[in-house]
Formats: sequence, C-alpha cells, structure tokens
Amino acid sequence: MPPESTQPASYDVIVVGAGPGAGPRVVVFDGIDSNSLYSFYAFEPLYAGGPRYAGGVSVAAGDVNGEGYADIVVGSLTTFSHVKVFSGRDGSELASFYAFAGFDGGVNVAVADVDHDGRADIIVGTQSGSSHVKVFSGLDGTLLRSFFVFSAGYTAGVSVAAADLDGDGFADVAVGSLRGSSHVKIIGGLDASELTSFYAFDPIFSGISVAVFDADGDGAADFGVGSRAGSRFKAFRFIGLVEFELFHPFEEGDTGSIVLA
Repeated sequence: MPPESTQPASYDVIVVGAGPGAGPRVVVFDGIDSNSLYSFYAFEPLYAGGPRYAGGVSVAAGDVNGEGYADIVVGSLTTFSHVKVFSGRDGSELASFYAFAGFDGGVNVAVADVDHDGRADIIVGTQSGSSHVKVFSGLDGTLLRSFFVFSAGYTAGVSVAAADLDGDGFADVAVGSLRGSSHVKIIGGLDASELTSFYAFDPIFSGISVAVFDADGDGAADFGVGSRAGSRFKAFRFIGLVEFELFHPFEEGDTGSIVLA
C-alpha cells in the first residue's frame, strides 16, 4: 500500500485490476514513467473462508473522502456485489459494503460527484442479471439513487461511467449494455431523468463499455464507447450526439473486447 504523504501528488496514476480468472489484485502505476508503485489484494484471496476468489475486479478512482487524493474503488466482478474503497493517501480501507443484497452476479464501478457536494460518489452497476444501477454518497455512504436503465427483461448487465455532461454541476451517469446490443443511455445526475438514449454501433456489435473524458480539449466532458467484440471505439460530444472519432485501437481484424477508462 502507498506510504502516507502530506502533499497530494502532482500527476495522475494508472490503476489496474485483474480480470476474471485472477485473484482480486489491484496494481497502481506511476503516471510519469509507468513504474509499478504498489499493489494489493482488495478482497481476501480465500473469500470468507471459502474457495479462493478468482473472479477479478472492476476499479475506479476519485476523491471520495475529500483529502485531495484519488481514492481507489474496487468491485467484485463475479460471485458477489462487494465494493471497497481504499484511501489514495495511505491505502487504508475507507468503506466496505455489498451494493445489491443477495446478488451474486458481480458489479462494475465508477466514481464522480453526482450530488454536487464536492465529494466523489460511488456508482455501481450489475455485471449480469439486470440493468440495476445504484449511486452511493462518498460523504456518508447513503444511497442516493437506485434505478433500472433498461427493460425488466434485460439480463445482460451494464458498464457505467460518470461526469457532468450537461454542464449543470451534477455528474451524469453513462450506462452501456454489456451484451445483446450497443445501447447507451445517459441518466441525469440532478434528478435521474433520461437525458439521451441511442445505439452506438450497428446491431452486429453486441455489448459495449463506456467512459467519460474531455476527448477534444474544449473543457466539456465527452463520452466514449468501446465494442466488446470487433475492436472498435467511438467518441461523442454530448450536445447533439455528434460523433467525432471512430477508430480501431488495435490491428485491423482484431475481434477482441475493448474496456475504456
């Protein structure tokens, strides 16, 4: 875990979590030279006294406790809906909870200030079984939002990302269908209303991951969509759903899955 520091770092780091088939390991890399800074297991390798957990983890980072450091949020990708938050300053465990009671299908996580209180909140979406998304307060862990993004018959799980896309000061939640289609919905942070809904790719592309970032340097948050098959990426401006980038991140003919951050 990181040594305690009295000054926030002046550069970003890269947080990586092991995928399904591996243990719950998280590695943090230096954003300047890509050297490994530290690593840790988010959950016990022998989970709750049972079989070794090898379901992988989802990761996100943001200043949850308001100390000026990006804290690390980790979710179990399979088997449970366990979420943990670790301090970016000293690596201590800040929070541990199960996002969906009795649910064993895994979760994806994102971090952003949804309620506009100056703290990053924790967004959790089901990895399988439904399109259930919850938002938990970074300040005190209370449940801020709980909603299903797609129809009751949808059982494929969702990818999640968040940022203030419409400029009202509240982080909006971008949700993508993990299987079955390339459906994207943007849910408003202010009142959980649906801001937009569209399909990013042709029907032949089944499943996507989503991310939010300022892709064109204009100071406004954009969002990106990566196909979970076919190795394609698109970036969109939120206003008007203007598509301004489409490319293949890997070699032509690569049919692998793309995960965005």
